[in-house]
Amino acid sequence: MHNNSTDKSGFQFTIKKKLILNAFINITLMLMIGLYALNQMKLIGEEVEEIAEIDMPLIRSITSIEAHQLEQALYLERLLRLGTQTFQSALTVQEYAMAKAKFLSYGEQVKQELVLVESKVNDDIEITPYETDRQEFQYVLKQIINISTEHKSYQKHAMKIIGLLNAKLKGLAFKDSARQGNIESTPEGNTTATSTEQYLAEDITKLQQGNLLAELEQLIHDIELEEDEIDHELEQLLQQIEDFTQESLSAAEAHEKSAIEQIILLIFIGTILATLGSFIIARLISLPIT
Repeated sequence: MHNNSTDKSGFQFTIKKKLILNAFINITLMLMIGLYALNQMKLIGEEVEEIAEIDMPLIRSITSIEAHQLEQALYLERLLRLGTQTFQSALTVQEYAMAKAKFLSYGEQVKQELVLVESKVNDDIEITPYETDRQEFQYVLKQIINISTEHKSYQKHAMKIIGLLNAKLKGLAFKDSARQGNIESTPEGNTTATSTEQYLAEDITKLQQGNLLAELEQLIHDIELEEDEIDHELEQLLQQIEDFTQESLSAAEAHEKSAIEQIILLIFIGTILATLGSFIIARLISLPIT
């Protein structure tokens, strides 16, 4: 009989076990709430990190490309203005050379920036774990490749224009030097020294200049269309990325509000369960004593 009563008491909760059970329930509830809160904060942190480390640098890069493209177009217009002047002074030639150097410098800068952005977007596509973000980056990559191709065509036509302007400037310089040489070599009193060959050479020069200007006008028309297209696509791409960023910010804000509401709800439920559990354990402890 003594052994039988000892065995029965072994299956009952002692006060120590009841207190341990109560502590275990409370700790479990705390851990569940804490882990859920950490998981939500992690998701929100990833969204904010994507905006800070991917979207914002991408916006800065596209903005920089757009600014440098506009600078390049500005110097091309200056080249056209200086190169098509009928009178070329030493100062004009110097300004023309400076504008040409600036145009080439900005062109190379835009080219390098496009290459860097393309490489970075490719890396972002590889590392992003979300399908929506991958689709976004694939769209951006497609636009960047298209803009890069158009910029190469723009650069090629611009170089052809510069070549024609250089030919025109050389032609004007040759014509001015030839006229000055003829005036200096003409004997005093002989105002009819211009020969038939000179008139013929001037007619050929005028014909060549006419063909050159016609080709130049066509190229200028084509490059203006290309310039407008590049500017439009850069603006459209920048607007699209800004829209993506705004959507990400809105999603992060919505997740934050939802997480706060759910954490408050879990805390409320956990508090009720912990209080109820503690009350039940207290009753189980106090009943045998009373």
